[in-house]
Amino acid sequence: MVVDEAETGGRASAFAYRDFRLVWSGQVLSSVGNWLLVLAVPYYVFALTGPPLATGAAFIAEVLPALVLGPIAGVFVDRWERHRVMIAVDVVRAGCVLALVFVQDRDLLWLLYLAVFLENAAGQFYRPARQAILPAIVGRGRALVSANSMNSLGDGVVRFVGGSLGGVLYAFIGFTGVVLVDAATYAVSAALIVALRVRSRGGGGTQRSVRAVTAELAEGVRQLWSRPTLRGLLGVSSAFLLANGAVTALLVPFVSARLHGDARELGLLLSALGVGYLVGAPVSSRLANRLTPRTTVV
Repeated sequence: MVVDEAETGGRASAFAYRDFRLVWSGQVLSSVGNWLLVLAVPYYVFALTGPPLATGAAFIAEVLPALVLGPIAGVFVDRWERHRVMIAVDVVRAGCVLALVFVQDRDLLWLLYLAVFLENAAGQFYRPARQAILPAIVGRGRALVSANSMNSLGDGVVRFVGGSLGGVLYAFIGFTGVVLVDAATYAVSAALIVALRVRSRGGGGTQRSVRAVTAELAEGVRQLWSRPTLRGLLGVSSAFLLANGAVTALLVPFVSARLHGDARELGLLLSALGVGYLVGAPVSSRLANRLTPRTTVV
């Protein structure tokens, strides 16, 4: 079912649509839940073990699913019923997060790594499902532009408050408390998506999806290596992500051991990511309109 903008009076604001308000609220809750653990998990691992290697492994478990599943998740979502994907993702993430309650000593760190990996692996299917369902809710006119803008704003706000909130909660209610709050955000998000009236179906089954993934990945690799500009961008992006990941992995042990900071101070530090995101988005957009792509990247 796809909404015709003419049938809805051409409403320009996405918030005029009940189902969008539900999806947006679910998105914010899911994102808050995800960001609560961005700080809490590495800090908890560092408290249990001490060596930076174990803390770095926690960061790897958080980001590896995006590298492995990010490029292919959208292909599958395009062939499944989107609202069911979003519900299933939230339920799976809630279950994975609850498993962290049982990690009370370093001998069970394998369970923590597995739960965090599966939580973030499931999350890779949420964003493309959310993006795919928006035209069915608000149509493809001005309201869709508004919906995308509100989603970006929500992401920026969550990045701003999520890390610091996780640090504050960790300091006051401990790791188990943060885990329970996180699971609750996913549960409420799932309930909001259940309440959607709009249904958005993809086309084709899983078998077709597997063939499509293989074909599209092969074509993507051919396009990548046949164009020098794309190869250059891949190298630049890979170098940046590698360096950024190394700094992030060392952030918790450095602030804790060298600067003697606690979880609240780490949370405030992570909030700087959100500030940069909120400030950088409009600035970079204006620069991109005035400068060439090569100059902007440099």
